[in-house]
Amino acid sequence: MTTTSAKIHEATSTKFNEVPFEQHYDVGEELGSGQFAIVKRVVRRSTQEQFAAKYVKKGEREVEVLKAVGGHPNVIQLHDVFETPTDVILILELVSGGELFDHVCSNEYLNEAEAAAFVRQILFGVQHLHSQFICHLDIKPENIMLKKRGESQIKLIDFGLSRRIYPGLPVKDMIGTPEFVAPEVVSYEPLSTATDMWAVGVTVVRDVRQRATVEECLNHPWIRLSEDPLQNSQPVLINVAQIRAFKIRIKWRYHTIEVVKMCNKIVKTAIIAQKITKNGKDKQMQLRIDP
Repeated sequence: MTTTSAKIHEATSTKFNEVPFEQHYDVGEELGSGQFAIVKRVVRRSTQEQFAAKYVKKGEREVEVLKAVGGHPNVIQLHDVFETPTDVILILELVSGGELFDHVCSNEYLNEAEAAAFVRQILFGVQHLHSQFICHLDIKPENIMLKKRGESQIKLIDFGLSRRIYPGLPVKDMIGTPEFVAPEVVSYEPLSTATDMWAVGVTVVRDVRQRATVEECLNHPWIRLSEDPLQNSQPVLINVAQIRAFKIRIKWRYHTIEVVKMCNKIVKTAIIAQKITKNGKDKQMQLRIDP
């Protein structure tokens, strides 16, 4: 990592500091990576606090979104932002509890009231985003994390595809994860807060244009189970076998798509190479024939 980085945004109330990133933080192991980012554990030297550093090529929109939605208990928090010649580095709250689905699948059964409590937290996070006219646009199991192992606090993460969507200003885009995108994404129609609600999948979708709002979901009797002491004292257990199978299918499809992409790339490269070789031979033949 280069030592020429400098802070480009003040994400919190901390004093602005132009000292290079590496003088603020010690970089640890890689926590995860994706198509557009790498996440590493870092330790702030002055306080020994641990954070997650997300390295992205272009992060201006994600920074703007994270600054707008900061302060909510169910949304990951942004602390600092640095820039190097090659990356934008987002210093984020360290969320170390793992994916919610992994937590659920690690148990044989799930208390129905506990399930409702998890969903309520997801909805509260989405409600906060929508109150700022921000749509996440990539809600999926991998982006719903537990704050810490052994705790039940939910955090929405990864706002790389998020954007502001205002009423009356149509936004169209082909973004998201195939298994979770709403019909309007596929048909290239205007996106809205309802696009997130498709991905949340809390209530039954009666019609593509008639999905429940966050407020309607939060007032649904099943979601309110976690608020009822009587229900909590007499839990209904949910068998998580089907959830495990669903998670396996998601991962299998993801890897299958990656393999297909790789094969397509190899085939295209081979075709281009064949054309180049053929053109080269044609030119050689032409040179031999020409007087």
